[in-house]
Amino acid sequence: KMHPPGGGDPPLTPILDGDKSDDDQRAFLVVPSAGAGDAPAKLWRLCGREGADFAPLQAHPEVAALLLARAPAQKAWVRANMAMPTLTMAACLYGVGSAWAAVMAFHCISCVLMPLLYVLVHAGTDGATKLCAAFFADLRGQLMWGMCYFVWVGVVGIVMYRGLREYVPPDTTPLIALGLTPDPTTLLLFGLYFSLVNPVLEELFWRGFLSVALGAGEQQLLAASSAYAFYHGLVLGAIGIDPAMVVLLVGCLAVIGRVMCSMYRRTGLVSGMLAHMAGDVVVVCALLDWYYSWLQRRREDLGLGA
Repeated sequence: KMHPPGGGDPPLTPILDGDKSDDDQRAFLVVPSAGAGDAPAKLWRLCGREGADFAPLQAHPEVAALLLARAPAQKAWVRANMAMPTLTMAACLYGVGSAWAAVMAFHCISCVLMPLLYVLVHAGTDGATKLCAAFFADLRGQLMWGMCYFVWVGVVGIVMYRGLREYVPPDTTPLIALGLTPDPTTLLLFGLYFSLVNPVLEELFWRGFLSVALGAGEQQLLAASSAYAFYHGLVLGAIGIDPAMVVLLVGCLAVIGRVMCSMYRRTGLVSGMLAHMAGDVVVVCALLDWYYSWLQRRREDLGLGA
């Protein structure tokens, strides 16, 4: 067993209120809450501890057992839920031709309705309550790590966009065709929704619900990460990204999805939400850059100067 500098085990943070047995207390994960000035020890406790794992339902094995898809009907539901983002994106982006319809259908059906029905049917309202409480346990620690992730992902994302910008030429024609017009109100509403709501719902589904329903085996995590990346590929294709670049980005997103699974298991779902939020903010900034370039070209075409 590994110990942090200075000896001793990290303090245990209970996931739910109420009396717990000693075994339950040992089962809780803990994002260590070391005092100010003890950052090295805190990092050691988090990353060097043997078997570090957020595992929010370790304290509630009865709920985990109910939600883990074992029966054929459970497996079929979870697989259908994993496929639903791809189906909704394909139908709404390539059929209906609406970005708003795609986002709302994905969120309502894939991220909320189907997972909620699964949890309520198999674990009841009590299980749903325990699951939510577990996801948002130790909120202070999760927020601390989440802010670090937010800054890191934001900086890396901006640098990557600047480096790839010449290979992804700004073209707003597909975006306008999907309903994302250059109207400031439309862009503001979509940007706020995409930056604030999308990362919360996506992490609850891809890393939260699926990690419980599929289990934490490597094969299951890779399957979820692949589904996560593939549906993004449909989105990238719909907004006019070059097919070769789409393939490259899908591969990168599969790796990112797997990293996000590890992030959730070590530092909690909320920290992953903030990391995801930073990535979505970078995407919104890139879209605004596209529209700015489009407006500049329009001005030049009309002879109004740069």
